[in-house]
Amino acid sequence: MSEEVMEAGLQSLDQVIPVIDQCVQEGIFSFHHISEQIDNISAIGALASSVEDGQESEATEKFNELAGLIENLSGSMCSHLNDLKDFMANEPFYEEAMNGSLHLLNLLKNHLTNPGYGSTSDFMAAHGETNPVELGYRLVVLLNGDTTNPLKKALMPNHEFDTWKNVLSGFFSQLLFIEAYAYGLSLDENLADPHALMEETEDFEMKCEMWRNEHQTSWPDNVLNFIETVQDNENIGSCDEMADLIREGLEKIDTEDVFYVLVFPNTSLYVLHSTLSDQVVTSCDRGLFNVIVYKSIDGKYAGEDEWNGFRDAVDQYREVQKINNWVTDEDLENWANGIENNGFVVILETMDGMAVRSTKTDQLENGPGYGITVTLTIKSKQNNGDDEEEFVDDGSDEIVEIEENQVELVDTTEELYLLVGYK
Repeated sequence: MSEEVMEAGLQSLDQVIPVIDQCVQEGIFSFHHISEQIDNISAIGALASSVEDGQESEATEKFNELAGLIENLSGSMCSHLNDLKDFMANEPFYEEAMNGSLHLLNLLKNHLTNPGYGSTSDFMAAHGETNPVELGYRLVVLLNGDTTNPLKKALMPNHEFDTWKNVLSGFFSQLLFIEAYAYGLSLDENLADPHALMEETEDFEMKCEMWRNEHQTSWPDNVLNFIETVQDNENIGSCDEMADLIREGLEKIDTEDVFYVLVFPNTSLYVLHSTLSDQVVTSCDRGLFNVIVYKSIDGKYAGEDEWNGFRDAVDQYREVQKINNWVTDEDLENWANGIENNGFVVILETMDGMAVRSTKTDQLENGPGYGITVTLTIKSKQNNGDDEEEFVDDGSDEIVEIEENQVELVDTTEELYLLVGYK
């Protein structure tokens, strides 16, 4: 071992140990800290590679100190990455990458406490099978996808976005630490420069700001994507269950707005009029249940007089009469015109099986609107079946027979559900 390698390695250990100790205190690998120590970490790898089996050196104590810190940090990273794996359970790469990187980190720690040919061979063999640079590139590919990026999962609160952002950054930084060490440890000139992985990590950090902006503008696209994901879950067997899941998701959005959730069977006849179309998201004819989500902006700020006037206007439609047909789009538009401050109006053929939920019930106990039962009476003409015959002599040789059908009005009545959202 040359004095130059020893001196550089010892100086690097003095620089890196406090940084890893800081990461231990934070409970995660920090890109800010690790990125500034790439060359020093490689120098530690070069120093460890020069130690022969069983050889004691000036660096032994510092190697053991660094290994102890890495062991503590590995436990924290294992917990974070397990959470990430569970959160992204449908994407097996996260489990594969987690297990591979933690195995490499454990071998790196063993190499520090037991440097020599045997531990070097073990580490570099595992490094060849689970290459940190390749893991980093594969992770980048997944993060560019809408369904494989944890930060693009719909409807998570901002603090949860920050949690997954920090875990992913910590994972990149762990890969970077391992690769920098391997770069110094290996004599293989073909080993990728860890600075390439650092550039990928820097790019991830910049993209996070873009994804954060997309996340904070979750209406309507992210909400619709979330609703469709819930609708595609074949294990959901009722409108109540689906409405509860959607409400729980909507409650994660960091917004002052209040949401209505209406879920009803896709076999139910309905008519919807969106007065404020940019505040309504619909997903119908997808699976067993239709979903309408309405976002009320002003409902929580309306006073008692405004709410009373709103409910009175809706109540005028508790009994409705129609001739020959059901409620039409034009009818609903006319009703909406008679209800001040409405944002949407929907009427359902049946109340059986439907579910209505709302968010922020601590602020609007009954939701951001008003729902009532409507008694619809349809008057239709019906032939009574009695024919009368009248014969008229028109001066010709033929007798003309005139049939007169007797017609009467018949009433049919049904109970409908009307839901109106406050603007």
